[in-house]
Amino acid sequence: MTSILVIPDAHAHPDHDNERFTKLGNLIVSKQPEHIVCLGDLFDMPSLCSYDIGKKSFEGRRYALDIQAGVDAQEKLFQPLNAYNKGKKRKYQTELHFTLGNHENRINRAINDDAKLDGTISIEDLQLEEFGWTVYKFKQYCNIHGINFSHYYPSGNFDKAISAVNAGKAIIAKTHSSAFCGHSHLLNIHTEVDATGKRLWAGPLGCYFEHIEDYVSETVQKSWWRGVTLLHNVETGELDIEHVSMSTVLRDY
Repeated sequence: MTSILVIPDAHAHPDHDNERFTKLGNLIVSKQPEHIVCLGDLFDMPSLCSYDIGKKSFEGRRYALDIQAGVDAQEKLFQPLNAYNKGKKRKYQTELHFTLGNHENRINRAINDDAKLDGTISIEDLQLEEFGWTVYKFKQYCNIHGINFSHYYPSGNFDKAISAVNAGKAIIAKTHSSAFCGHSHLLNIHTEVDATGKRLWAGPLGCYFEHIEDYVSETVQKSWWRGVTLLHNVETGELDIEHVSMSTVLRDY
């Protein structure tokens, strides 16, 4: 039966270490999912944050360091897999899918805001395809066995992320499908049955980083769920959902 490992917002940042990615790589080798989906915001890209320009907290941020942090995260993520396959005749292989998030899309926004940057910085700097990812544009859906994945699902005239109290229910109403996302850092899954009797599942799947962010209160961050999710038996429509908390990943892998 097909399984999918879903990695929510991981926010590799120059000021924080990436050892959690090595641990996650060990989990990948242990679980050996057929597909891995990264929901975007693997790269934090603080140097291109438009909200902090002019503030003291913005000083010292560098684009090259942001790129280095995300590339290092990918190297650590795949190192256990490369070590596992070394010398084996039958190698474990998995399909890799990456839906760009709003933090990676900061690169495109910066280019649109300042045409002089065109040809100087680029999404290609993230080296996603070099690591083997199939890349999906920001807000584009990735579909695997009828399940949609995207960084977030836009709604309304201003193309903003669905942010209802019951986000999973709102996503099903918008997409009419099973659909998972990141962005909010919350874990909020809803399930219901459509008119044909097919069961649908949807909602945000949390985040995958340990550090405390400085742009939102710690009180709010206590509501975030930190970990990764495995979807099993996805081709049947009756999903088996396994959540693995970050504390479990760090302790057991």
